Amino acid sequence: SGAQTGGIAILSLGPRLGACLQAADMLAARGLPPTVVDARFAKPIDTALVENLARNHAVLITIEEGSEGGFATQVC
Repeated sequence: SGAQTGGIAILSLGPRLGACLQAADMLAARGLPPTVVDARFAKPIDTALVENLARNHAVLITIEEGSEGGFATQVC
């Protein structure tokens, strides 16, 4: 999905992309289609992409599993 001002962005790091896509389908069914990003860029973090997502979405959610180094902290 493209960036949608006022919407939801989900950044998925690691093996949870499938679950994020399922959540995205459920949100879309409720009229809240999110932008889903596979955060393969965790190291080094793609700061331009994260800044763009943050500027163009009301909500920015990070999903990680067993990630060392605090992906959410890096995004913040």
